[in-house]
Amino acid sequence: MIKKPFASILLATLCMASQAQSKDPKAKSSYLGVQANQLLRQLFNFGSSSSTVTTPYLLNYSRNSDSTGLGFNVGVGYSFDQFKNGDAVFERTTKLNDLFLRAGFDRKYWLGRKWMAGWGIDVVLDNQKNNTTTKTDSDFNKSTITTTSKLNALGFGPRLTLHYRITDRILIGTECTYYFKALKDSEEIESKISTREVDPFTGQVIFITRTEKEESDDKLKKLQFNVPAILFLTLKF
Repeated sequence: MIKKPFASILLATLCMASQAQSKDPKAKSSYLGVQANQLLRQLFNFGSSSSTVTTPYLLNYSRNSDSTGLGFNVGVGYSFDQFKNGDAVFERTTKLNDLFLRAGFDRKYWLGRKWMAGWGIDVVLDNQKNNTTTKTDSDFNKSTITTTSKLNALGFGPRLTLHYRITDRILIGTECTYYFKALKDSEEIESKISTREVDPFTGQVIFITRTEKEESDDKLKKLQFNVPAILFLTLKF
């Protein structure tokens, strides 16, 4: 009587082992993560904070082998903002355009059933632009001053990650990075000023326009460590 249940359990065990061995060793999983600090603060009512933690890489994607954990990681962040203020005499328009990219090698491995650690080496590229135009229009002078500031950076460095598995498809995690960057900070100021003056030959009131342009470039390097204060909500598929 005992042999039949024992034989059934043994057969089921062998079938499961056979299925596990026949699993495709080339199988890969994708991980799509988005920064979740603001979302979690709203859901759990942590309250407002003047020192909001953010990361330029709002969206991250990685694809890794299920057997070895080897793969690649790509992060991207883009923001655009435009605002205008002033009155009939004075007007200021500002446009902010920032793009952040990173890509590199990635390795993930499980620490038990719930925790997943990872590390990688990234190449990073930053492109930040600030364009401000100030216009003045009065009875005595008119002027348009445009200031364009650009900050471009190229660098590389290591990245460490740690995730906790909430469900089979949803994980929450954080990261720390140690990036070296070479930066170029440039500024261009172009001014066009028209003033009301009296023509010494005719005695008529005329507007004289003067145009000037100034440029400056600064180069610097920095090694920056970012602590694991960012939370990512990640979907595995």
